[in-house]
Amino acid sequence: MGINIRYLSELAEILAERKGKTFRLLVDMRDWQAPNTPSAKRIKAAFQLDRRNQHNEVWLQNDATDDGGIADKFFNMPNFKLKIVNSVQQFLEYACAKDSDEVKSYIADWVADTSIDKQN
Repeated sequence: MGINIRYLSELAEILAERKGKTFRLLVDMRDWQAPNTPSAKRIKAAFQLDRRNQHNEVWLQNDATDDGGIADKFFNMPNFKLKIVNSVQQFLEYACAKDSDEVKSYIADWVADTSIDKQN
């Protein structure tokens, strides 16, 4: 649970640094497992992050992903629809639709980097 709180704190700081600039979130949730702890189960309220300038969010999952229904519990964005995909190809299509080749290549390399423990 501490890791999740640390992640959310860091995310909140990064969003605050955007200072009105548009942004998107690309999330690699492959093999991610929602914490099944008593403290995690007690969380009932959505986390409040300043996402007014966010224009999309794409989650990449696989068969091993157990997101614990966090999208249903905590995701309520009227300005865009969350996209959850199960293939890298779909992820790259949604994530990079309007990007330059350089940005597309960077995102493709990031997704291909399986050496990072992205949950920690």
